[in-house]
Amino acid sequence: TAWTDVFTGYGCPWYGKPLEQHFPDIAWSGTKDPNATTCSKFGGLSLDNGYVPNSACCVCHGGVNLTRVIHEEKENTKEKNCISFPGFSDETGTFVCSDYTSIYENPFALYSCERYGNAVGKYGLTVNKACCECGGGYRGLLLGRQFRVAYTEDWSDSLYTLFPAQDDAWKKNGSIPALLNLAANAAGFGMYEDDIDPYSIEAHPGSTYSQCLTDVFTGSMDFCIGHIWNATSGNALATKSLFQDRFYLVVPIEKVTWLDSFLTPFLPFQAETWLWIIGIALYMVIVLNFIQTGGPFKERKSLCSRVGAVFYTAANSFSSGGVSDVSENPSSAEKVIVAAFAVSMLIILTAYTATSAAALVVRDTTKFKNLEDVIQYPSAKLCIKDILYDSFLTEHPESQSVLKSRSNKTMEILNMMKCDGDDCCDAAIVHEDAYRVATAFDLVYCTSMKMLLDEVLMKVDNVIYISASLGEYAKDFIQEVNVLIEAGSYNELHRYFKSLVDNKEISPPDYPDLRWHGNKCPSETDEPDGEELNLGPFQLLFPLCLSMAATTLGLLFHLGRKKVRVLVQAKVGKELSEDNEDFALRRTIEAMPASKIVKELKSFGTTDHDKLSAAVDSLPDKSALVDLMFQSCCSVYSINRDIVYNALAISELCDLMEYCDSSLGLKSARITDKMLDDDNIKEKLVRGLMTHPRSRRLALTCARQKEEVGAEEFSVLVFLGIQKVTDEEMSESSTLLQKAGSEYAESKSYSIASINRRMMDARIQSRALQTEERIRDNFE
Repeated sequence: TAWTDVFTGYGCPWYGKPLEQHFPDIAWSGTKDPNATTCSKFGGLSLDNGYVPNSACCVCHGGVNLTRVIHEEKENTKEKNCISFPGFSDETGTFVCSDYTSIYENPFALYSCERYGNAVGKYGLTVNKACCECGGGYRGLLLGRQFRVAYTEDWSDSLYTLFPAQDDAWKKNGSIPALLNLAANAAGFGMYEDDIDPYSIEAHPGSTYSQCLTDVFTGSMDFCIGHIWNATSGNALATKSLFQDRFYLVVPIEKVTWLDSFLTPFLPFQAETWLWIIGIALYMVIVLNFIQTGGPFKERKSLCSRVGAVFYTAANSFSSGGVSDVSENPSSAEKVIVAAFAVSMLIILTAYTATSAAALVVRDTTKFKNLEDVIQYPSAKLCIKDILYDSFLTEHPESQSVLKSRSNKTMEILNMMKCDGDDCCDAAIVHEDAYRVATAFDLVYCTSMKMLLDEVLMKVDNVIYISASLGEYAKDFIQEVNVLIEAGSYNELHRYFKSLVDNKEISPPDYPDLRWHGNKCPSETDEPDGEELNLGPFQLLFPLCLSMAATTLGLLFHLGRKKVRVLVQAKVGKELSEDNEDFALRRTIEAMPASKIVKELKSFGTTDHDKLSAAVDSLPDKSALVDLMFQSCCSVYSINRDIVYNALAISELCDLMEYCDSSLGLKSARITDKMLDDDNIKEKLVRGLMTHPRSRRLALTCARQKEEVGAEEFSVLVFLGIQKVTDEEMSESSTLLQKAGSEYAESKSYSIASINRRMMDARIQSRALQTEERIRDNFE
């Protein structure tokens, strides 16, 4: 439109002429200042209709670009100087403004303004306020007005408030552009996109948000379209709050180590609590074993076995919720302890079960728990957008030492949390919608960091700024936009466009190295479904490893037992000693069915028929069959061992062991401290005598001598000649036994005295031979 200033009546063409042409003789003309122009000298003066020459005239880099029309204004004429509220109707949607008439114009009107004008319709407006026909509608200064506008950015962090329109390369869509289009329809003003002033670009490089607001504050732009926070001050008027953004702390998620996963089952309780539980359980078991008059605990002789029993009973009692080692007839004291412990364990296990699911699934692995942790962290950097730095510092002055201003794009700040360096961030302050959009672009923002939703650090209103230099036009604009906000028009647009983002119906703009996932991180307040409480092996690392380690340890203990070790060695073909070989043979025979043992014995042809019949008659006890089969197949060692075991009594075996212990050459066969306390004393004594070849021959000779003379006439002390044999002769007798070999072992009628006589004869003969050899050598 043709603009003229209010003082001189000059229009834009006058400001387009050189300064020298208007003032050729004045000292401050262009001859003195080659850069001076009419716009630079007078462009900021002569305000008219809210514009100065620099904003109204194209020659002064003002005006509007008619090729970049966002919304075209309505014509303001005398015939049409009022606009009814766009889209208004009654609550039923049946009647619109054109259906109403004043009774002064039509006394017979069916729907008169006087009768129905106060009825509330769409947008919360009454008919008298929304319709020109009833004296309402818009009749202000904005009708036919052209505004210079600019977008704050290509797309907002929230996405639904501002994003590229699909049908136009440069226009934008979203909840805020839709609100301004609705206001333009209601007030009849137009919106034309304008270029940012070069001064603002130089002052705020890379931030179109700050550039646009700077133009509004200086009057170079009428208002900005975008997601604008009421966090700055300048020469501008602001609307009421469109909505609030809530800002939270975003912190990095630390990688879970194997040790962390291993300790996961202990998370429901603190370390101090676990120590109390373990201590009480051990104390209970120790006191209980002290009180019990009998039982397996008191039967254990070694300290290790008792300590192991205490830990075993304590662990078993805790896991089962009650005492696992109770007497058959408990005393009153024992009943009190057992009852109290059972109640205590019930409460503890209930508490553990109630908290274990949260500890296993929703485990907190964040580096910081709150803002105070960030502030106390050495050399921490808490990043926030430049535009919000002062506002956050006002609310949280204690964060000044760590707060750093960064880019005005949320994803750029979040990316700074994934790097290491001076420009990187340890944590960030981000509003909720921006974080949700970032996670929709890339799920790495869910897995590498987390928004702490338990504390709102700051709330900021979103508004629309308009340049205060527009005067009454700015006030009128603010008033009309506020009417829409109060009527709930923006809330409806906000919900609609936000649902488009949630339903992935908005195509996001291109962004380097990112793609649209359309997902969001689960909220901390969401109730997890049963299917979501699924644990992986990494979260159950401790119980899995504990079970595997305990099973392996039990297997090693089992394999360490002699009978198992010998059987395994026999199966793999390893060469065994005589006693181990016979041991494995007996275990193999015991595992055979009775029918197979009978069949094998009949196949030998040498088995005594009467013995076999007697063994078969003793079935189902097949021990007689096993002994008969073993005697037919075993080695000489086992035969000799059975002779000693069956012939000699425990007292006689003890005498033999004491004799061997006192002999210098037979000390490998001795009575140990635990041997006489064992449940199978005789087996232990026989095995001790049979371990050494010398003591084995002595025991076998003694057993055969007893069988020869009879048990009533046999005396092991007479056989040993203990009263007549000196220590030196005992040593020499042992040497003779070693040299005698099988000749003496097979004899059934010799005593220690005869052995000593033979030793003396052998010694004399040996010395005579040595003397004869010495004489022969000297003679030669």
